[in-house]
Amino acid sequence: IGEPSVHNLQRGLEMGASHVLEPNDTRVVSALAETLEGPGEACFISVVGACGGVGASTLATAIACAAAAQGRSAALIDGDAAAGGIELILGAEREQGLRWSELGVASGHVGLAELRSALPKKHGVDVLSFDRSGKSLDSAGPVLSTLRRGYDAVVADVPRHLDDLGAQLLGHSIATVLLVPMRLGGLAAAEHLIPRIAQLSGHVLVVGRPVRGGCDRHMLEQRLGVPVLAQLPSERRTFTDVEHGLGPLKGAPKKVALELLAAVGLV
Repeated sequence: IGEPSVHNLQRGLEMGASHVLEPNDTRVVSALAETLEGPGEACFISVVGACGGVGASTLATAIACAAAAQGRSAALIDGDAAAGGIELILGAEREQGLRWSELGVASGHVGLAELRSALPKKHGVDVLSFDRSGKSLDSAGPVLSTLRRGYDAVVADVPRHLDDLGAQLLGHSIATVLLVPMRLGGLAAAEHLIPRIAQLSGHVLVVGRPVRGGCDRHMLEQRLGVPVLAQLPSERRTFTDVEHGLGPLKGAPKKVALELLAAVGLV
């Protein structure tokens, strides 16, 4: 580490260094953090709804809860400042801890132990949620890097308009789940979104949301050119559980969440 002079470059080559960095280079802090905390790499999954109100936040919460139930360290990340806070889906709105409004100004290194102790917890899941102010973020990079390093599974709820935070979350993801209502409008929205998601994320996994009078699974696959991994039917019990702060821990959300975790190698 040092000023990138010809002398330092030469010394670095002689010592077998892979990089010669300036003292204020942020990669210095990242390298030290990995040395102290380990270079862990979470299974990072994003969930996007092709249309509004399709249940993407509920599915993202179910995936994080299912991972925690499997004995994995799991974090649930809110990617939509305008949605009122994903902590409501988890039932964690009264839990003590920091929200994006406190952490979104973080710069440099964010300590793993400090972050894990600071986040609200419910159903075995650490949640980083927006509050009800709707205020967007100044910076998320340091926090996302620590989350990726510190958990077995990180699940993000990403809005379909894919703002700066959404693009960052997809960029960290090994897979993005696109939840598609199985009707004409859902197909059209998904056809528009899939190329954009594929540019940012690793793999696109489609989950169909059956609609009365809508298309079937075969038509959905044919139109999108992507296999439909599962179907998530609407259930009154899920709505009731979420409204009572119990979280989507049972029924169809849990079943689909386990299928998705199996698809990425976590079950």
